[in-house]
Amino acid sequence: MNRSGKIGVEFQPKDDDFIATVSIQDLTNVSEDINNVLKWASETYGISTKRMMSILKENENIRRHGQKIPAVFFWDLGNTIFELLENLSSRGLEFEDLYGHLVRDLHISRTTIKRAVALRRYVPQKEMLSPNVTWGSCKDAPKKFASGLLRRNK
Repeated sequence: MNRSGKIGVEFQPKDDDFIATVSIQDLTNVSEDINNVLKWASETYGISTKRMMSILKENENIRRHGQKIPAVFFWDLGNTIFELLENLSSRGLEFEDLYGHLVRDLHISRTTIKRAVALRRYVPQKEMLSPNVTWGSCKDAPKKFASGLLRRNK
């Protein structure tokens, strides 16, 4: 169990799915049946990862056609990560090495993941992003971009 009182969970790829693992020390802190918790966590991570892969595939298709990527796609990626963390937290679990897992499983850079999460953190509602805003216009400084966006929307 970590400082937040939550149990740290990790995910290992297996075939086309994932297996959730916790430390032996944390096993004693689980009040529910650990097999059910880990099965649920594995399924939740797998569903979220597939959703993120779908977003990234759509981005790649747009890029292949020479078009600029709308920022809303990366907002969606960040939002999916937020939802995953909230779901795990609701069962008393906390992700161990989130970025390391997503780099491994999504095959994108840690920087891109951090930027997508930052965009979602500082732009709380997808509707705030115009469809004309491109990822290139906000990816280098999502917090600064969001501050300007929030000032304009007041």
